[in-house]
Amino acid sequence: MYLPDIIQSHLTLRNFVPDEVSSEYLGWLANPRVNQFLEVKHERVTLESQKQFIEEINASKNSSIFGIYLDHKVMVGTIKVGPINTIHQNTPIGILIGEEKHYGKGIATTSIGALCDTLLKISKLHKVTAGVVSENLGSLRAFEKNGFIREGVLKQQFLHGNGVLMDVVLLGKFLDRTP
Repeated sequence: MYLPDIIQSHLTLRNFVPDEVSSEYLGWLANPRVNQFLEVKHERVTLESQKQFIEEINASKNSSIFGIYLDHKVMVGTIKVGPINTIHQNTPIGILIGEEKHYGKGIATTSIGALCDTLLKISKLHKVTAGVVSENLGSLRAFEKNGFIREGVLKQQFLHGNGVLMDVVLLGKFLDRTP
């Protein structure tokens, strides 16, 4: 599913297509510091597997993935929406900032906010959700700065690379539809 580009003052969220899967992107997914809270760390990541992954998302009727482009041209991460549950009018979102030098600069916060604003305008969604490993403090802050509230905790849900089981914080945000 393709959604319209989302343009902010210093970044653009643009539909990510298989041809944009690069060695740099694969490097993010293979980097233990970047992938420590992602499921992809348990997979053998290849150019073909990631192109297929992106292709499947784009072919889906209820999911979309954007590249996050700093200054509208340099890709620094991705943000995914879906699968959208049209019956219950909700969807999860997930974000990856792959360029470590851009951590802590508000890019995730801005991207999450821009995506939520767009979903409010173009969809009938009632709620967006996220699941974040409790030790991923930057991601938790980015969601909470956008009005997500902690709705629950899945205890010892995520096996970290160091063999420690970690909690996953469930977050949610109601999309405000009042005039």
